[in-house]
Amino acid sequence: MEVTRRVNRCNIWQAIYTAGVTLPTPFGSAQYFHRNLNPKKTVEVGFAYKPASKTMAAFVKQHRLPEEPLLRGIRPLVDTDVPAVAKLLNNHLSNCYKVHMDFTPDEVAHWVLPRDNVVYSYVVEDDNGRVTDLLSFYELNSSILKNPNYNKMNIAYASYCVARDNDAGRLKQLFKDMLILAKQKGFDVFNVTEVL
Repeated sequence: MEVTRRVNRCNIWQAIYTAGVTLPTPFGSAQYFHRNLNPKKTVEVGFAYKPASKTMAAFVKQHRLPEEPLLRGIRPLVDTDVPAVAKLLNNHLSNCYKVHMDFTPDEVAHWVLPRDNVVYSYVVEDDNGRVTDLLSFYELNSSILKNPNYNKMNIAYASYCVARDNDAGRLKQLFKDMLILAKQKGFDVFNVTEVL
């Protein structure tokens, strides 16, 4: 309601909202998924629940990830990648979504370039130095109340992810590497929505 009040004061009377309940005339819908990256902590703080039939060691093993990304050529996004990423991202969005943003290189630099504790972005570069894929996630942590061991849940949210040639198998590989990279950065949970 506070966001609505502020935008109305700026003479903005239409917006896109998200909600956990069904609103009248929804624009779209999305299913929300969580992936445990630190299962012991998420169970200890009550974010996740371990099946009674599993030991904690088995639960942790079930959520284990490789130590390093699996795709060759994956590296952090840098300034010089911005023009190629803008082209890659705009092509992907225009081919996959009826409603989408058309990014300028400056907007890609603002929204996608890595910034510690804000956004984490990576590209995959082929053997010829061409950027073929993009993966990014942002940080939105939650406070943990009344827990003697933890005060914060480190949560990563999937952002833009573009697989070479919109290949579904490649997208799956990118997401696995995104989980590995988020785990390396100390995140406890990885969230993603499937937009329909």
